[in-house]
Amino acid sequence: MKGIVPDSFKKKFHLIYGVHNAVVDLLKAIKPHLSIIDCTMAQEGLGPIAGTPVEMGLIAAGIDPVAVDAVVTKLMGFEPLEVRIIKLAHESHIGTADLQQIDIKGICLEEEIRKFKTPEEVLKEILPTAETLFISPKTCSGCRGCVTGALWELKNKNLLKTLENYTIITGPYEELPYIKENKVILMGNCTKPHKEKGDFFIQGCPPWPGDLIGIILGEPVSKI
Repeated sequence: MKGIVPDSFKKKFHLIYGVHNAVVDLLKAIKPHLSIIDCTMAQEGLGPIAGTPVEMGLIAAGIDPVAVDAVVTKLMGFEPLEVRIIKLAHESHIGTADLQQIDIKGICLEEEIRKFKTPEEVLKEILPTAETLFISPKTCSGCRGCVTGALWELKNKNLLKTLENYTIITGPYEELPYIKENKVILMGNCTKPHKEKGDFFIQGCPPWPGDLIGIILGEPVSKI
């Protein structure tokens, strides 16, 4: 349902309402008659730009959107009620995320479960330090995609070591995270209020991932 909302309003979902609450409210207002998820080829890790394909060979469908999401979440190896948006929808009585109450046909759920890697797990594997990247909980998918896409390109070029002396911050923060002595890159228009506290500022909504790569490789775009 979020996909049919204009881009200008999607940003309000993240910045004003919080994306989880906003999507649940949207479902309260307009509940779909049928929900279909294409699980033939899924993706784990740093999606949607830099994720790793996972072949599932399945299609999920149902009249309860919460139940469909819950089943697919379980297929990915996660507990549905540990996913915030599903928990909120379940508690709002839009549908059920209780797998014991869902009539699943066509597969044996337990036999199809995989363990997908989360973005956090992949970032922990590839980033030089825990202070390399800070993503605000209110960061929209545009900035998340730009940052993770740039990091993945650096990884593919064996250049992640160049990040050791940098900290990347994206999304809205009332106060920036405490950083020791790294050079700070502020990415995206939501970080502009803190522009004077950084070493580099990349404007845009969303920003261009190539600008981040340029700074890391010594080609600054907008030096503060």
